[in-house]
Amino acid sequence: MNRSCIFLFLSHSFSLFCATIGSDTAVTRFNNQVQLTDGDRIAGFARLAGGFNIIKANDTINFDCFFPVSGELLFNGGAFYLSQDLMLANISSIEKLGNIYGNGHLFSMSNTTSYLQPLPDACDLTFVSEIATAQSPLSVTWAYNTDFLAAAIDGVSANNTLVNYSFDPITRTLTQVSALLPSSARDAQAVRYHPSALYLAVGRRATSGNRIQIYSVNAGTGALSLVSGANPGGFGQAVKWRPPTGNYLLAGTDANSNEFQIYPVTAGVLGSPLNIDVSPNRDVSLGAVDWNFDGSYFVGGLTASGG
Repeated sequence: MNRSCIFLFLSHSFSLFCATIGSDTAVTRFNNQVQLTDGDRIAGFARLAGGFNIIKANDTINFDCFFPVSGELLFNGGAFYLSQDLMLANISSIEKLGNIYGNGHLFSMSNTTSYLQPLPDACDLTFVSEIATAQSPLSVTWAYNTDFLAAAIDGVSANNTLVNYSFDPITRTLTQVSALLPSSARDAQAVRYHPSALYLAVGRRATSGNRIQIYSVNAGTGALSLVSGANPGGFGQAVKWRPPTGNYLLAGTDANSNEFQIYPVTAGVLGSPLNIDVSPNRDVSLGAVDWNFDGSYFVGGLTASGG
């Protein structure tokens, strides 16, 4: 059997408390790097000698510690709120930046620091994880919170399978949590997660039925549930949510008219589209649509056909 893989790479370029790190009554020394997740609080007598790593960019951490911090500090784009002054010891380094909210407190570099070196523009890539798939992935997409990753997997006899995976940022592993077989997700070939909610848009290469579909995703289990669909008159070649809110969905097809459609979307339900016809006729290439950063322009890649 032909087996393919999905590879993950990690880029190095860039109050409610869930857990308390250390204690407020007795000194606890952490010689190894502490992994921090959303809502964690660093307690008053936690001695972070090995640095810390904020796991995800949308994590919020509260720093309430009296001791200076040493070791490798990875903010990873997270939000770091100070309830005490943040003091860096002589043996410390900031490897990935984030957002530090002072709340009237100080962020003090060590007394040996006289210059901050700007971060280089280049980035390094480190292999993180992989998972085997029965056939080649045609399209992959992250959920906005990086908890899930969906893929359209090329199947046998043009029957493609829609698969959802969970991603553990601590162990950096992928686990399949949901799969819709061809009988319910026939010919999935383009997938895109919503920019701020757990909705998954799917474009299908199907001879009948809805070629554009919206699925809701269970936040706990990753299970997929069909919410709505539409038939644009051709194969669903590409889909893309309009940034930054995801209130519209752009779809590209191989229809001889109305090659592009822009659907309003409310709670995952597709409304009546704005149809855009290209003359002479063209086909939208697989996966070849995108918006600019604020959704004021979109781009489509077309193959010549019919003219």
